[in-house]
Amino acid sequence: MWTANAGGTSRRLERKKATRRNDPINRAALALAMALVAAAASGALPPQEASGVVATAGGTPVVHAFYLVPSDHQAKAIYAVKVRNALLDLQAWYQRAMGGGVTFRLADPVVQTVALPHTAAFYSSNPNDVFGFFNSVLHDAFPLTGGKFFDQQNIWLYYVDADLACSQVTGATSSVALLPANDLRGLNGETTINPCGGTYDQFPPNRWIGGLGHEIGIAIGLSHPPGCDQGQPSCDSGALMWLGFYNYPDCHLTHDDVAKLGQSPFFLPGACVANGSTLCSNLSRFEVSGAWATPDGQAGTAQAVQLTPDTGYFYFFSPSNVEAVIKVLNGCGIDQAYWVFAGGLTNVNTQIRVRDVKTGQATIYVNPQGQAFQPVQDTAAFHTCSVASGNTASDTASDAVPEAAASAGDLSLASVLAPPVSSQSVLLNNGRFQIDVTFVTRDGNSGVGTPVQLTSDTAYFWFFNSANVEMVVKVLNGCGLGGNYWVFAGGLTNVRVVMTVTDTHTGKSNRYVNLQDTPFQPLQDTSAFPSCP
Repeated sequence: MWTANAGGTSRRLERKKATRRNDPINRAALALAMALVAAAASGALPPQEASGVVATAGGTPVVHAFYLVPSDHQAKAIYAVKVRNALLDLQAWYQRAMGGGVTFRLADPVVQTVALPHTAAFYSSNPNDVFGFFNSVLHDAFPLTGGKFFDQQNIWLYYVDADLACSQVTGATSSVALLPANDLRGLNGETTINPCGGTYDQFPPNRWIGGLGHEIGIAIGLSHPPGCDQGQPSCDSGALMWLGFYNYPDCHLTHDDVAKLGQSPFFLPGACVANGSTLCSNLSRFEVSGAWATPDGQAGTAQAVQLTPDTGYFYFFSPSNVEAVIKVLNGCGIDQAYWVFAGGLTNVNTQIRVRDVKTGQATIYVNPQGQAFQPVQDTAAFHTCSVASGNTASDTASDAVPEAAASAGDLSLASVLAPPVSSQSVLLNNGRFQIDVTFVTRDGNSGVGTPVQLTSDTAYFWFFNSANVEMVVKVLNGCGLGGNYWVFAGGLTNVRVVMTVTDTHTGKSNRYVNLQDTPFQPLQDTSAFPSCP
């Protein structure tokens, strides 16, 4: 797909609306697109060689994405997050459309923000050159990122926060795709702007995700369905590679597309690849990633740390500050489903996405802005047990106790005498606060939680086996923000839990209780210990 602005209105190469199935093709736009492809092949576009600063992921062909910021613009972190989310959504969509098993791989990090040396207006400053915007942006972007045309190992995807002139085109060809500011606005639900003036149809974000999926297809080597460029009635207008992107995700790949992608080095068997922003769980079958946004507009990708084969945690602002912990368990022997459990120590807007890489099915869990992270205990998350995992080792439920969700409850708090220090205690916040945890199951079995220290402020506890994290706790110094030490906790369990936190300097202890058969309720006690310093 090539975006062409001509004749005072915005036109799409394929036609503007999916409902206009038999409209004549915009021949001028088609000619521009064909000329652009020819220009790329002849070398008339920006040089193919560049000082590469981005390496491929271990030799595996990947899709690189960049958010390009002109010199007179401020980077909007939310734009990078929206591009990342769109790519993750498309990764799962392509896998489903391929019948499961294969999809494209993404670079780590998924999206990089790059500052451009020129202003936004510079890139459209030659409106009489239909390729001027495309050429100018890539001329700056290639040396900064390592991008090039006809790359057998990489797809180079660029979003630039700049608008092209009315007569200019942009789009995708030969392993490169360039999308203008309107695509960023569209992904973020903002009003898109007609560079030619006048009214402009507005579409929901899904249309812009679909448009990205179309561009990725072109960059990888797909083409428009047979007969579509000629306006023939046989054209499959609902395909992603024609007008189907307007109705994404309710679109499809053609049989030719599936066959071509099946031979593409960019489409590989589904397998979780752990990296700085991705956790892998349950024999690497499940891929877990996250994103966050604060009330003042900051946003970013959650950074991942693997703890056990089933469990990991995310931090947002610093490696020492754990924000959410998540695990995926195999409950197929109990209720024919994989289970997702998550707990958090934050109250910012958080999205956690879990994808079954064998099927492409994905689920997103959202914590609203300003709300203490609510526990996730989804024992019906993925009914995909019938799809072979490809590895039967340890292919059983990790937890000896089924943790079914029940009615909500609250943690109760009471002051108690300090417990004796035991081998199961952990000391947090420079060794000042002692944490002890006990648990009781529904059938009366009891035990002591075993701690594992993560940072100077944070630890997690396991109850039944060391691979199965059950709760996480941190004690923060909030003395400069109200005169107290804070206690935060989140859990992945619904058994009765008693956590005792003791200030070893004063001897004061607080006890926090999670009730039996209650998903572990978030604890964010910002007045826990008024004993500063």
